[in-house]
Amino acid sequence: MKKILIVFLSTILFHSSVGAFQAKAEENLNFTEKALEDTYLAGGRVRIEAPVEGDLASIGGEIIVKEHVSEDVLLLGGRIQFLGSVKDDFRAGGGEIILEGEVGDDVLIGAGKVEIRKTSIIKGDLAIGSGEVLLGGTVSGKTNIAAGIITLSGIIEGDASLLAEEINVEEGAEIKGNLFYSAPQPLPELEALVTGEVTHEIWEEIKEEHRSAIFLFGLSFALSNFLYLLVFGGLLFFALEKFWQQTGDELRSHPWISLLRGFLYLVAMPFVIVILLISVLGIPIAFLSLFVYIFSFVLFELLGTVIFTGLFVSKYLKNSKSIWKKLGLLALVSLVFAVVSGLDFIIALFAIGALITTKFKLLKTLK
Repeated sequence: MKKILIVFLSTILFHSSVGAFQAKAEENLNFTEKALEDTYLAGGRVRIEAPVEGDLASIGGEIIVKEHVSEDVLLLGGRIQFLGSVKDDFRAGGGEIILEGEVGDDVLIGAGKVEIRKTSIIKGDLAIGSGEVLLGGTVSGKTNIAAGIITLSGIIEGDASLLAEEINVEEGAEIKGNLFYSAPQPLPELEALVTGEVTHEIWEEIKEEHRSAIFLFGLSFALSNFLYLLVFGGLLFFALEKFWQQTGDELRSHPWISLLRGFLYLVAMPFVIVILLISVLGIPIAFLSLFVYIFSFVLFELLGTVIFTGLFVSKYLKNSKSIWKKLGLLALVSLVFAVVSGLDFIIALFAIGALITTKFKLLKTLK
């Protein structure tokens, strides 16, 4: 058992493939050979043009999936286009997401713009949070959408909940279940599509009444987050400055490999912990690993701040002894992490992957 765990852990962190899964990271990655296991991909531009017999997880600037996936799909990217099919769940987050294929179970999407095209079939539930949603195709289960603009041209066979500033209806749209919707005013053309009961509520008065309180809360949260990152990030950075610069150099030299390792750490570490818990001798290590895992993702903004500060200090201020210049860079990075919502987690995956590599390089040097 001990040897198996060592091989499993080392393979996740250092190699590109193992029997139970395979992983690849390149600037331009074209995946063209059929995968018989779970597949993890990262790159600036990722194209999946072969079937995957297992889970598919990918992160990148642009992702295009053209083939069938036998289990779950998880995609994070700037622009995502899913043309294939998936037997189980589909989850995605990014700037723009286009879904054209068939999903055998539930769909969960968070993005700036989402387009569910006419050819798409969703056999489970659909949940979307977005700025703009174009919903064509067919949804068999429940539909929950919160967006700025929603345009309906497809068929919703279950109940639907729609919250938006603007809801448009196009030819072919139909809701066979019950409908709850929130819009600035009642929409007779939308209600005419519904077979079941219709409930409409207006939230504009409530939003206007609490607008200033919401703004002040958001501002105070961003300010407190900035001060937290600046103070604790400063203490952590200056305590281990050389180490963070080394980690920053690793991130700059191998960005996509770092992203892939951070992504694998996020996805695979819970399975490693479970395996450790199964073995009696591995229980202490399992609890330690669980603590480290929770720590790394509860405090991912802090880790991202000190590592990216190390990157910029190493690049621009490597020989400088000025604490104030370094503190200025730290403040700038802290500000970015404090105000950027959502993308800060993806940015932190780059940093965590570089941290894993640097840590093990350091351990090998000490040995």
